[in-house]
Amino acid sequence: MISHPSPSAPEATRSRLRATLANMDLELACLTTWPSSAPDASLGRLRASLAELTLTLALGAEPMRRECPVCRHQGMRDAIRCGYCWSELVPPGAETRAPG
Repeated sequence: MISHPSPSAPEATRSRLRATLANMDLELACLTTWPSSAPDASLGRLRASLAELTLTLALGAEPMRRECPVCRHQGMRDAIRCGYCWSELVPPGAETRAPG
């Protein structure tokens, strides 16, 4: 018997995402065919797949951003250089600390 190694964590996550997206595609197809025999059931399964997708992606909250004082482009709040003009940025909170 040939045994295959279990997929790595990133590949397992990708596989889960593919399966979830396939389920969503199938449920969308069911919703768009007319007449649909059970639109409420398809919609419920689609919502469940979307919830699964959200959990799998685990994006978290939107990162905090701030404006570069030189070029006015938006960048990551904790950046030490602007991603657009490469100007050096003062770390957040450093401007309020007393020297010492």
